[in-house]
Amino acid sequence: MRAFPDERIELESNSDDYSRVVLKVFGARDGYVYALYDWYEHRASILGRAYEDVAAPAEMRAISYPAADGLTIPVF
Repeated sequence: MRAFPDERIELESNSDDYSRVVLKVFGARDGYVYALYDWYEHRASILGRAYEDVAAPAEMRAISYPAADGLTIPVF
């Protein structure tokens, strides 16, 4: 968690003894990447990007627009 602050982390795979785990990391700093965490070295290293041409996710923000009937539709 300290290696990827403010990013979403999911366990993707692990060794039998959980000494090495592959993590799926998603956030504004690293984008969408796979990382390897080594428990004995207490180190995380990025293995590669999930999508080669996407360096970071797009900014998400709330907007709204009027529908044909005049109702305002909120979206992200």
